[in-house]
This record gives sequence, C-alpha cells and structure tokens, in this order.
Amino acid sequence: MTFLTEHIWAVTALQDSGWDKFYRDWVEPIFHVLIPIIIALLALVVISGLITRFMVRRDTTAWEQKVRWLWAVVGTLSMAATAVFLPVFPAFHPFGDGVWLPWTFGGIAALGVALTVFSLRLKVSCPVHFDRKPGGLAWPVFSLLLAAWAVLVFYFISGNERISVAYAALALLGVTATATALGQSRRLQIEAQGPDGKSDPAASDYVLARLQSLGSRAPELGILQVSELSKLLSKDLSAIPSGALATAIAHVMYAVRPDLTWRARITLIDVNRVVVSLTRNGLHVKSELISRVNLGLPELPPEAKPPRLEEELGRARAQLLTGAAAFILIELSQRHRDLLKGLCGAQHWKPVALHMIASERALVSDKEVRVRLLQSAVNMDPRYGLARLDYLTEVQNCMPNSVANRMRMAHLMDRQLELVREQEDRSGWEGLCIRILYSCAAIRTNAYLAARAISDDHIDQLGHEHPGILDTAHEAASDLLEECETVISNKEFLKKDPAAYNFACYMKPVAENLKSAISFLADESRLRINGGTWTWAPPEPDRHPPPKLAHHYACLAALAEERGVPRQGLDDTLDYLTFALTTPSDRQSAQSDPSFWSYLQDPIRAAQAEHTVRLKPLAMLDLEPFKRFAKPLTEAGITTFRNFQLRASGVTQRQKMADYLNVSTLVVSHLKAIASLAALHHDLARPDVVRVFLEADITTPEQLRSRAAEDRQLLISELRAKAENCGVAHLAAFITPDVWLDAI
Repeated sequence: MTFLTEHIWAVTALQDSGWDKFYRDWVEPIFHVLIPIIIALLALVVISGLITRFMVRRDTTAWEQKVRWLWAVVGTLSMAATAVFLPVFPAFHPFGDGVWLPWTFGGIAALGVALTVFSLRLKVSCPVHFDRKPGGLAWPVFSLLLAAWAVLVFYFISGNERISVAYAALALLGVTATATALGQSRRLQIEAQGPDGKSDPAASDYVLARLQSLGSRAPELGILQVSELSKLLSKDLSAIPSGALATAIAHVMYAVRPDLTWRARITLIDVNRVVVSLTRNGLHVKSELISRVNLGLPELPPEAKPPRLEEELGRARAQLLTGAAAFILIELSQRHRDLLKGLCGAQHWKPVALHMIASERALVSDKEVRVRLLQSAVNMDPRYGLARLDYLTEVQNCMPNSVANRMRMAHLMDRQLELVREQEDRSGWEGLCIRILYSCAAIRTNAYLAARAISDDHIDQLGHEHPGILDTAHEAASDLLEECETVISNKEFLKKDPAAYNFACYMKPVAENLKSAISFLADESRLRINGGTWTWAPPEPDRHPPPKLAHHYACLAALAEERGVPRQGLDDTLDYLTFALTTPSDRQSAQSDPSFWSYLQDPIRAAQAEHTVRLKPLAMLDLEPFKRFAKPLTEAGITTFRNFQLRASGVTQRQKMADYLNVSTLVVSHLKAIASLAALHHDLARPDVVRVFLEADITTPEQLRSRAAEDRQLLISELRAKAENCGVAHLAAFITPDVWLDAI
C-alpha cells in the first residue's frame, strides 16, 4: 500500500512539473515547423542536383573557385530562406506586402537574370589544345530561364499575390544558383570494376592514390626529385563503396547531390586493356580504351612462372591504372583550369601516363624500356616540362661522363630552363624550376671539377672552350637559392603545394652549399692566376643534416681540406662521409663524384677513406670479366694480376684453373690476356687503367699494340676520353701515354 501511494505521488509530481505544457507549447510547434523545413530543403537540394546537367554542360570550363563559392552561398541562402518561408509564413504571417517587397524582389530577379546571362558565357574547352570558346547554357535552357523570370516579373508587376511570386522567384534563384555553382565543382567519384561487373575496391583505391601522387619521385643521385602533377585534394576524391546495397545508395546520391559532379567508371577488361568512362553531372564526357599496345608498353614475358608471373601481372595492372589516372586528371584539367598549374605544360594524357609509368621504378625496372617510354612522351608532347627533364636525366645517365659531354648536357639544361621562363604564369612550375637550376649549376661544377682533377692545363682548356663557366654556374646557383627562398617565404605553398614547399626546404641548404663550392673554385682560380689570399668562407652548415645533405657537405669540406683552407663550421670530410655512405651504391656514387677525385689522389687521404668508409680503390676482382669468379679466386688467394698470371702461366696450370672455376680453358686464357695488359709497363699495373682498356674493347696486349701501330693519336684520344668517364684521367698512363707506348 505504501509503494502504490509513492508511485501515484511521483506521477502527480511529474504532471505538476509543467512537462505537458512545455511539450504542448514548444516541442510540438517546433516539430510542426522544423519537419516541413527539412522536407522542403531536401526537396530543393534534390531538384538542384537533378538540374545540374541542364545548368552546366559536360564540356564547360568551370568558373574560378571564388565565383563558384559566391553563387553557392547565394543559392544556399535562397534555398534555406525558401524552406523556412514554407511553414512559417502561413502559420504566423510575420510580414505583409509593403515598400520593402519590390526592392527585395528586384534584387532576387536581378541576381537570377545575372546568373542566367553569366551562365550563357561559360566557356567550353577544346579537348586537344585547351582553347576556349563561348558556350555555357544551351539555348533552350537559357530561353526557358529567361521566360520564367519574365513571367515572374510580369505577375509581380500586375500586383497579384506579390509575396507568393517573390517566394517562387526565391526558390528559382536558389535551385539554379546552387545547381550552377556546385555543378562546376571538381568532386570526383571513382568506381572500378572487373570484367564481370563486380566492384574492385583495390583498383579504386589505387587510382585514388595515383590521382593525388602523380609525379612523386624518390630521392635519387643526391637530389630529392619531387614534383606533383596533381593538385587534387583529398576532399575532391571519393570511391564507390563495395557491396550491392552501398553501391546502389551511392549511385542515387550521385544523381541527387549537386556537388558530386564527376564520376569515373574504370573497367579492367583483362591484363592488357582498361576502359575509362567519365561523366559529369550524369552526362557522358568521354571514354577511353587504355591498352598496353597503344601505350607502347612491353608484352608480358611468356616464360614467366609463379611467383614472378603474379608480380608481372600486378605490375601490368598498376601500369594500366596509372594510365587511367592520367586520363582522368588531364580531362579534369581541361574543365578546371586551376589543375593546369601542376601539369608543367602537359596537354595530352598519353605523355603523362608514359612519363609516370617510366618515372616509377616499381612499374618499369628495365632501363631501356624506361628511356623509350620517356622518349615517346616527349615526342608526343615536346613542351611537357617534367617529361623533358626526366628524359634529359636518363640521357645524361647513359652518356659517358667526359667533360665535353657534361658541358653538352649543361647547354641542354639551359634550353630546358628557357622553357620554364617562357611561361607567363609559373605557378606549379616551382619544383621543376628548382630541379633544372640545380642541374645547370651542378653539371657545370662537376665538369670543372673533372678537369681540375686532371691538370691545370685541362682547366685552362675548359675555360677557353666555355668562357665564364664558373660565373654561369654561380648565377644558376644564386637563382636556385632565390627560387627556394621565394617558395619558403610564401606560406600558401604549405596548403596549396606542400610537395613544392618541402622540396624547397630540402634544396635550400643544398643550394647554399653548391654556391659556396663554386665560390671556392672561383677563388682558387683567381689565386692560381693572379696570386693573393683566400677570401672564401663556407656557409653555416646544418648541425643535423640528412645523409644526402651530409654528402654535399663532404664535397665542400674535401675541397677545403685539399687546399688547407679553414673550414670554420664544417666538420671533417670523413665524418660526413661516414654518416652519408652506408650502402655499396652510396660508396659507388661517392667514387664517381668529381668532388672527391682530386681529394683521393693523395695516398694518405685515400688510405684513410678506405679504412674509414670503405672507399676502396678498384681491384682486379671488381673488373667485369673477373667479377663472376670473385668468390673462388678470393678463396684461392688470387686477387692481383700478377698472381693470376703466375697461376695460369702454363697449359697444365690453365687446365687446373679452368677445372677450379668450372669453365673452359678459353675463358682462363682470356682472363690471363687481360691480366697481361697490366704487366706491359708499370704505369699500366693498375686495375683502373685496365678497366679503361676494357672500355675501349682492348683485351689483349696484341690488340693494344695493333691499335697503337694503326693510329697512335686516335688511340690516345680514345683512352683519355674513357679515362675521363672513369675518373682516372689524372693517372700517368693517360697524362704521358707516349712513355708506355714506346716501351711496349
């Protein structure tokens, strides 16, 4: 009984608390107003989404972002006001007809007519040359909208239901402004499917990633090569979710949402073909068949077996999807002009696809194929700056590194720089410009260092053939430093182009170091000719440099140590090299760097470098003919030319050597003949000299004597050129070749 009494008391207290009155006076009216507002707003959004295909043609070039935002705000506010007006005015009549209404209607009508006329002047892009011609609204749609506004103005002037007419005008302005503004957005939805029509989320994700990372490069050759082709942001991209229900919902949302403008459907037919179909606001824009044959990609190796077969199939799939990403990006850039800023002059999708495939080692491992793809990209689009630069870089890697070839490449880089400076708007070209300026300065500097490592006469000859070489290199380094500082000082790059900003931050200390090295060489040249005292001073180095930057600091420190000039803040050369050279490829890069050639000519420094960072001089077993037998020969203690000759001097010994190496006696005789080259003269008793003979296709003493008898000067010129390429032109064998030529 007590429990029942307490329960009745609690219910009575709740009723007396006023909850029913609050619900009746506040909650129910709010719901009565809010639900119609939400329904009306959703209906207006759906209508605006459905009419985007009429307001924005498939080939229309989008307005600038600020203009789109302005009309999007106008449309959104108009639709919101329309949705609120629907339940509020009939229920509460908050205002009536008055002097304010004609002014309000006039503003709405003016905006509506302005939008209609402005939309008529939308530009249509030509899909090949990016030319733009008048286009925009189709004439039937333009005429219909003008007629609608004329009817609304007529009925408003006639004085019948002017508030209702103004309400209709507000709704019309809202849906048309929203459809026009959001129908020009660059929101892109990716849907990838297999040949059976089933969705392929992995392919969708790969294309999404490639759309944001086209152009990214890994650190190579001491310079971080980064340039982002794509300016698409994460918010611009999405993928159709997997699953039948989720896919169906996504398709409906694409149809009714005005801001989901672009959609790309990628169908993977097989390992050799992909079809990309691109739509805009539900209208078909373009379809493209991307095949390995059309791109000039090599066929899959027929002898491939698992697991290599799976690897090759995955690589082929990634190559075609990269081509699909390039096609989508170029098509979008033709309608969204701000995307052009990262393309560096690219006008067609095929060159971009070939360049991107060739630039990523994971997609193309064969160097010859990579060069051929880059060459095709430049042939298709000669003014595509990124492809030209990467092609020139590959050409340089294929050329012998003689002083003459370095200068030839420097002049080609000058032409590349002219292409950049011809651009009226260089937005998006910053990363490319930094790379070119670095190449212009570094190639000339390396050419000078290569000549310096040979003799002063070679420096004078280089200065005679290329006057002002150090001045030109110093100017390029100064421009490089200025370009880096310009990018770093503009904090907008952090948001708009973080790749260019980070690249400039990385390259700034490299530019300072390079400029200082050129100043050192200029000071050294002045002292050699005119005498005097050193005026050079090194820059303030980064106390915690990354390994690649430490390599650059080592180059500068080596120059200073070689001449006994105070390094001030620079550490010891070997300290930097110890931190920078950790892999065999790092050590090989250092040995081929002309900055260290003169430094390592000193036997003491060479011994220290060998002991500290394993910069070993070339040995017999490093030569290509001996390399495959390095392990058994090392185990037998045969590591020098003299040892090999002694152990293979007679027929019986050559047979034993052949049995030990599991080869024929002809191979052993061939190796013995190569080793005999070193025994002809003490100037030739070095593996790096023998390597030069091998580069010149001289493998026996008889060949060497025959070539010398035919044309001694031609032989000397060829050997000196090969020695320059190998970085050993300073050796006595090539400085005074007549000494050993007379002796043999």
